[in-house]
Amino acid sequence: MNKILYGIRGVRLLCLNNSVKICAIPKRNVSDSSKDAQPEKPKVLDEIKISGLAKALGKFRDIEKSDDQKKLEPREEKGFLNLLRHSEFVQMGDPQGKIVIGKIFQVVNTDLYIDIGGKFHCVCRKPKKNSQLYVRNAEVKIRINELELCARFLGAIEDLTLLEASGNLLELISTPVSMDSLTKLRNEDKA
Repeated sequence: MNKILYGIRGVRLLCLNNSVKICAIPKRNVSDSSKDAQPEKPKVLDEIKISGLAKALGKFRDIEKSDDQKKLEPREEKGFLNLLRHSEFVQMGDPQGKIVIGKIFQVVNTDLYIDIGGKFHCVCRKPKKNSQLYVRNAEVKIRINELELCARFLGAIEDLTLLEASGNLLELISTPVSMDSLTKLRNEDKA
């Protein structure tokens, strides 16, 4: 062979069927290049299976490409003021006295921490009657008193917030407690 290799001209990665092939393309002497009109096929040095992060990145890039095609279509952009004006929070008006549905996300002793969709969660006492039904992920109806409890204490310059909303628990709407558990509870209450 008349070919003199001066080193590796380049390394190419070929992605095929969830694997990467690392290929080396040899350098040729200038005088040798006139003999062969066709380039030489690269030699496969190693084959690496794609998995984990690389596979996820490939899927992400495919999604990005499809998103780029969707971006070509003109879309109406809404500004902050438009979004705020049409939000449910502003549409509700004054929250005091409004009845909302909330979801219990934590139960601590006799306190129920309820997400009502506002800035802060609402803390209510667990009722004594059927208290076993008030568990995490149960939906309840609440009358809102205040969306943020804050007050100025003696000697303080600024208001202090408790990072809670105030409300009254009205009724239980749904509970994740099974029907078998409900019948057992009712039988225990009757006995």
